[in-house]
Amino acid sequence: MPRLTKAQLPLLVALELLLLAGCSGSSSDIVCGGVGAPTELHVGNVTPELGSTVVNDDIVHSFSVLDDIAFDDMALTLAPAHTAGASDPALSFEYEISTTTTDYTAAAVTWETAPAHVELNSDAIYQTPDGCAYRLPTPLFAYDLDASDATDATHVSDAP
Repeated sequence: MPRLTKAQLPLLVALELLLLAGCSGSSSDIVCGGVGAPTELHVGNVTPELGSTVVNDDIVHSFSVLDDIAFDDMALTLAPAHTAGASDPALSFEYEISTTTTDYTAAAVTWETAPAHVELNSDAIYQTPDGCAYRLPTPLFAYDLDASDATDATHVSDAP
């Protein structure tokens, strides 16, 4: 898969986004918004944590959708505040549906530039066949990078 650059937006080209409603066992009462006013999905377990500082080495991106929603494709864009350049490899998410969440995880990446700031958004609107529309929170990922340091065993530290 080619590396993402700022000129290649969105991060993952998702011409058609398929949303599978009701796939997890969650009992969330999410409101059905339309395309003009999509409902923001509730997410948790975001790693790296928003506002954290991470060593630029084998960074795993993951999050859980806490609502009763799953989607196959995810289109991410580099926010204007993003200064880390391209990821290697390009971010590509896989998901697993559990009884209470849908968990998304990408393979470990290293960013082109560090120290820097990583900020990724999803501008996509995920629509169900019945006309409901949803979106991920913005930013989905926002953290700072330290230069690579293979001797650092923790790789993640809390922001001050």
